[in-house]
Amino acid sequence: MVAFKISGHAGGDAWDDIIVILNANNSYVNVGIPEGNYERVAHDGRIDLNGMGWVCGNTVSVAPRSATILHR
Repeated sequence: MVAFKISGHAGGDAWDDIIVILNANNSYVNVGIPEGNYERVAHDGRIDLNGMGWVCGNTVSVAPRSATILHR
């Protein structure tokens, strides 16, 4: 599992914080993230830059062998 955060409107985009989580495991992983409200734009093999719901709090669950991308 690899996770990282990009901050400060990287590349001049509108997203302030971006969290990318790559789960290569055969099972779900729960990953601690900085407390907040994040819009999900990639999850379970799908990508939708218009949003796929919200993650609120300080933990996100990522499906096996997939990626999750969040932003705020």
